[in-house]
Amino acid sequence: MSLIWTEGAVTDLEHVRRYLRAIGGGGELRLAWAIVDTSRRLDAAPIHTDGCHDVPLLAPFVLRVHGEGPTGFVLAVRQCGSPLR
Repeated sequence: MSLIWTEGAVTDLEHVRRYLRAIGGGGELRLAWAIVDTSRRLDAAPIHTDGCHDVPLLAPFVLRVHGEGPTGFVLAVRQCGSPLR
């Protein structure tokens, strides 16, 4: 699956990067590697379901991806909390 990042997703990613830099601890580097690993994982999958999905990135962040055939559009980078009980 090839990934196309929307402007909104790139802006979200920049906000997350700045947040991780501010709190320290190497989060920026872990985020960069998570993006590479997630992209490789999506690219290697032979079958993708069309529609919107949350793809784990770096806890607690996920990519909101809309799949259309062989292409995935990254719509947003968002924080994913635990489900309400």
